[in-house]
Amino acid sequence: MKARQKEALASLENLYRIFTVPESPDSTLGRIDREISSDLMGFLNDNIVATRKSLADIESEFSDSEIPEQPLFVSQQTEFLMQEVVAQSVHTASPRFIGHMTTALPHFMLPLSRIMVALNQNLVKTETSKAFTPLERQVLGMLHRLIYRGDDDFYAGSMHDSLHALGAFCSGGTIANITALWVARNRAFAADGDFPGIAHGGVHRAFDHYGCQGAAILVSKLGHYSLGKAADVLGFGRDQVVSVATDGDSRIDLQQVRSEADRLRRSNIKLIAIVGVAGTTETGSVDNLAALADIAREHGTHFHVDAAWGGPTL
Repeated sequence: MKARQKEALASLENLYRIFTVPESPDSTLGRIDREISSDLMGFLNDNIVATRKSLADIESEFSDSEIPEQPLFVSQQTEFLMQEVVAQSVHTASPRFIGHMTTALPHFMLPLSRIMVALNQNLVKTETSKAFTPLERQVLGMLHRLIYRGDDDFYAGSMHDSLHALGAFCSGGTIANITALWVARNRAFAADGDFPGIAHGGVHRAFDHYGCQGAAILVSKLGHYSLGKAADVLGFGRDQVVSVATDGDSRIDLQQVRSEADRLRRSNIKLIAIVGVAGTTETGSVDNLAALADIAREHGTHFHVDAAWGGPTL
């Protein structure tokens, strides 16, 4: 019993130290912190190894599936961090890196990220986030105005109104597309009479109430694969993501959009959204968004723009 009490006491002491005792400036971690703060690019240039190491060799360093019984301080793992993580990473922060969508960060991101980590905000709770929640709403208001061009009175009344939302931040393109099509699905199968809406009544009840054989979305054949995942999660199925041919500029063929929309109507399939792509993954092509918006309006359906590239461009 005494041995267990000693172990418990040691664990509490370790936990207390984690939150109260900073790393010594002379420790390895303290040195790394200073190097990163003073010259991040120099630190990465010195520590990321340019020689190739096979993925199998890297995986062998991360093959232990057991959580250690005893805690270790971060400083005890610094050498492993440097040799097996930092050294074997790709130098995406380099201004010369163009291998993928990841690229160099502006110089001010490091100090800002340190502030963000230290503040540790949760924007769901205004009681604790305070200034950050209005800040987030302001940014959403700015982005909304960039696209929709509302007037001062609109944003004065809506931006900080807790009963309205001008948008939502998402962790990536997949969640953004799922969220947008979630809204489209719920609008297409909204509450009506004794039907509580698809969010409460479910997919089958929604189809029965609205007298349709299913639901579908239209998107260019160059649309992102996350749209298929969205259709899967939202219950109307990946097969109902209708891929439309593109023209010579890799933009969605507008005539084909009209043709497919008419076909779905004849098949009694409810068109819940037309998706315009503002920057395809393969070519960066931007669909004719204004024309697609007109077609969506004609068919009384939701118009979603996947702007993973186009949004940041604006």
